[in-house]
Amino acid sequence: MKINSELGYKPVPFSELTTDPSFWKGCQTCTNYEILKSKENKMCLCTGMLYDAKEKAKTPPKHPFNVRIWNRLKKIKQALFLED
Repeated sequence: MKINSELGYKPVPFSELTTDPSFWKGCQTCTNYEILKSKENKMCLCTGMLYDAKEKAKTPPKHPFNVRIWNRLKKIKQALFLED
C-alpha cells in the first residue's frame, strides 16, 4: 500500500470503484476473492485504491539529485561537446 501511495494511488471506499466486470477479474487470483464475491464487490479485506492523474500532475517530480549541480554539469558538458 505504501508503494501504491507513492505512485499516486489514494485509498477509497469500494463504492467509488468501478462496477466493470473486467476490472474485478484482476482480483480472481487474490486469496480474499471469495469474500469479495460474497459481498458483491462492495467490501473486502483488501484496500480499494484509485489513481488520480490530476492530483499527481499537481505535485512536482522529485529529483534524486541536486538541481543546481545538475545544471552546472550540463553547462560544462555543453561547453565541452558543443563548441563552435
